[in-house]
Amino acid sequence: MEELAVLVAWRLDPPPVNTHVRTKAGPPPLARGCSVLDDEDAIWAADEMDEARRREAKAIVEAQGRVLAPFWVDKYDREASKAWDRFYRRTSVAPYKDRHYLDVNFPGAFDAPRGVALEVGCGCGSAAAPILRDHAGWRVVAIDFAASAVERLRARRLDRVEVALCDVVKDALPCDGVDVVLCLFVLSSIAPGALPGVVAKLGAAL
Repeated sequence: MEELAVLVAWRLDPPPVNTHVRTKAGPPPLARGCSVLDDEDAIWAADEMDEARRREAKAIVEAQGRVLAPFWVDKYDREASKAWDRFYRRTSVAPYKDRHYLDVNFPGAFDAPRGVALEVGCGCGSAAAPILRDHAGWRVVAIDFAASAVERLRARRLDRVEVALCDVVKDALPCDGVDVVLCLFVLSSIAPGALPGVVAKLGAAL
């Protein structure tokens, strides 16, 4: 709730330039091989919140009342895979660029000479492709609940990848005994009530 209030307040009343912790351009780029885990100054925060702004933002959020009726919450939850399927079908090119930063942001994750990575919410393979390219001894099991995303990843004809249509909330995983689980921008889109079960399922796959 507090994080949402901060976001709402920032959107409604962005701070003046002279209160920014960094310049608009952000922090200097990281040196190759370095990670934000090693240098906290590389994490850019362009705003500062005080208690008055927090109270104002919280009041704005509370005044909105319930965001969605239970009917719509249930509908969007049930039809999420259809919505993502339409998203991938209507884009002529891959909507997300390959994630070449994985070794920088997760140093050591793929250092073993051989291994298996499970990618949840694989989309068109933006994480799978760099892993397979840069780590010849690794395989990837890539899953997504959008049929069109699975089709597009299979069309890339990548070596050493197993692609499966799978809803991580409802379905059994197609593998176990993996070395790394990737959930890039996935967990935040899962309903809070389903998260403990998903985390337990992924943990059991390791």
